[in-house]
Amino acid sequence: MAAAASATGGETRLLDRCIDGAARSAATVEVWRRQRRSLERLPAQLADALLRRLAARGLLFPSLLEVFQRSVEEVDLSGFAAVDAEWLAYLGSFRYLRVLKLADCKNITNPAVWALSGMTRK
Repeated sequence: MAAAASATGGETRLLDRCIDGAARSAATVEVWRRQRRSLERLPAQLADALLRRLAARGLLFPSLLEVFQRSVEEVDLSGFAAVDAEWLAYLGSFRYLRVLKLADCKNITNPAVWALSGMTRK
């Protein structure tokens, strides 16, 4: 049992190191961004973790969201001042999005939210 716990802890540390490496700088983000097919096939848990790390390090921008549209399930952009209609347009293409947190995003307008939900105002 101790061996199983040790292996799980080792896997977690390895996963953290991989995510840290991928989110180290703008240059590393640009390198793996070119490998789009690999990123599109990331399991949701890994894609969610990578997206969170990029956001925390200030390396997330609207066009980069496109890479995650087939894998990410949870997005928390709470408090990000830059989030606006452009961000929501990209988020609207996320196929498996279950959770979207936008608390305190001051640049979001009602029409941007309507576009995100596929609704239009008459």
